[in-house]
Amino acid sequence: MAVHTLIVLLVFAAGPFIAWQAIRGERSILFWAAVAFPPLLCTGRLLNGEECILQSWARGLREIETGWARDIYLLPESWALNVVLVGGILYVSGVIIALTQRSGK
Repeated sequence: MAVHTLIVLLVFAAGPFIAWQAIRGERSILFWAAVAFPPLLCTGRLLNGEECILQSWARGLREIETGWARDIYLLPESWALNVVLVGGILYVSGVIIALTQRSGK
């Protein structure tokens, strides 16, 4: 659960971090890691039949055939199902801000 919670927090932070770095005119290694991280997770999800790899693992560990296995701290299922949507909106917003900023100081 700790790993998945950390990944969710990083996904939520990626978009605002990208925007913040872009506004400051910085393109650090962390900026590029934040740009690459969500697409890598999406690729893993697509390769896993459009399901989060860690959710599949959590269900396997709990021997649950179908449905959702709780695998994120402090996040009810109804909210957890919207992690991709919210993370995606934050990420795309950050990328749009980065693309509209002048690069480098």
